Amino acid sequence: MQNELIRTDTLVDSFLIKEGVQPISTAPHSLFTDHLLNSSNLELPNTLEQNYWLVTVLILLMSALFVWLFVFKPRDVQQVLNNFFTLGGSSSISRMEINVDNTTSGLLYVFFILNFSLFIGKGLHTFAINIDVVPVPVEMVIGIITLVTYLTKIAVVKISGYLFQVQFATDFYAKTIFNFQLILGLVLLPIVIIAYFAVDFSPKVVVYLGAIFLTLMFLFRILRGLSIGANTPNVSLYYLFIYLCALEIIPILIIVKLIALSLSS
Repeated sequence: MQNELIRTDTLVDSFLIKEGVQPISTAPHSLFTDHLLNSSNLELPNTLEQNYWLVTVLILLMSALFVWLFVFKPRDVQQVLNNFFTLGGSSSISRMEINVDNTTSGLLYVFFILNFSLFIGKGLHTFAINIDVVPVPVEMVIGIITLVTYLTKIAVVKISGYLFQVQFATDFYAKTIFNFQLILGLVLLPIVIIAYFAVDFSPKVVVYLGAIFLTLMFLFRILRGLSIGANTPNVSLYYLFIYLCALEIIPILIIVKLIALSLSS
């Protein structure tokens, strides 16, 4: 009986093809066929995720230096944390000490550049956001851009203080920016370790949580800048607003726009 059915189906298909009628295909049809999901758009970006051994060596080295700082430089680490919680307000501005040992601040700043670059690279890889800039790992590009951006920002703050004769406030704000980078160097390392090596956590969840943390830190730094400006005589709130828009908010909006365009393409 089964052989007869197969032979009957074959004869029917042959007749339909001979008459110019296409037989009905029994292949399963996905709801996503001819829709948004297109495998050609899922090309992964050129990130250090493809050089897993290099990421492992970098994170292990930073972890060892992280432990060394807490063991041999606990006062400096505590000073960085204290600065984060006590900066702002006219009274704290006058008595604040931001100076930290050069070794500690240098290591934490390197931590910030490396961890921020690794975190952004992990996010790009997780969400398959392909940014073809140069044929090198995107983390290297992010690190260079981040370093140049913050050095330029601090230089602009210093020059503005000289031009408007408010060096005290601008110097303090420049130190505030630097201190926030040191804090990020401390806090981003555990987030990067979890994002790359924790098997019990979804990378997307870790990236989302890290992005929320970075956003909160950015907003807190903006509020700190407003507080410093409001508590400093001869500082025009209008020029302060122009600065915040030009060097703080607009670059972030441009980056968000570029990522959105990359996701939609």
